[in-house]
Amino acid sequence: MTRIARVVPVLALLAVPASADTPADLAKRIQKAIAAKNMDALAAEVDQFATLTGMEQFALLDIVVDCQTAACTTSVGPLSEKATERIKAQADEGVEATAKPEGSIELAMKEADGTGSMSGHFPYAKVGGAYRIVGSRPTAAQLAKLKATTPQAATDARLAKGIDDDPAWKTKAKALPAGGGEPGQAWLASVQALGAAVAAKDVDAAAKARGSWGQMVLGATDYSGKPRPLAERQLKLRSQSARFIVAAKVLGGYQLGDTAVLTIEGTNGAGNALKGPIVLSKRDGTWDIADHFSLIEIPKGL
Repeated sequence: MTRIARVVPVLALLAVPASADTPADLAKRIQKAIAAKNMDALAAEVDQFATLTGMEQFALLDIVVDCQTAACTTSVGPLSEKATERIKAQADEGVEATAKPEGSIELAMKEADGTGSMSGHFPYAKVGGAYRIVGSRPTAAQLAKLKATTPQAATDARLAKGIDDDPAWKTKAKALPAGGGEPGQAWLASVQALGAAVAAKDVDAAAKARGSWGQMVLGATDYSGKPRPLAERQLKLRSQSARFIVAAKVLGGYQLGDTAVLTIEGTNGAGNALKGPIVLSKRDGTWDIADHFSLIEIPKGL
């Protein structure tokens, strides 16, 4: 099986004398960080790492996890077509590169069992006299727009698109008070448990707090029942937690049957501020997130 190549527009560099630094040196530092299973060192190779979204931070850090079961090598190449396409797509979304890319660090992964391969393309540039992987951030105009949008306005925009393929869903739903009623209380309890687990670096507690998904991704056994090494699970928690909602309050919301839309303010594991709507679904008696993609995220570095 061949995995889909991914472009991660992120990663920065430990301080080194500018006269001694080259793109090849950057590639070596990245490979060394991955081999050492050192996510902090890998994150340190990103220009303005703190301006990345939680999802972008996860995508970067999870490379360390992927490379535990794959042979990973890095090299220097020209700015790839995929990286260029990604940068253009981000610009259309109000996201800009932290520096002008000069080329790409190419990451090649080959599964040890021969079942698949994957590639990564990391645009780099010389920043402050040293080579770094180019990060990304909202443009000034986009950041101002994000900050000016209220949580309720973000929720209203999501509701206007309809819920559960029903454009009139809001008109049929009942309003929920601050705290979110039953679905809000249940969800907040899971957020509190997950936040505590992440803070304590307790992968078993985190797996439990995230329900069936948590057991599948962070649990003691994989999908086939094979035991997962604890060290591997702890690495996975470190990468995944960047995108977890670890603290929140519910300002209000709406409920119709086993679906609820909550208006929240919160923080993810990357330390970024979140606001807007989440959609919850009740399955087997448990409320869990079905959609959080309309949340507004403001990186802590901005």
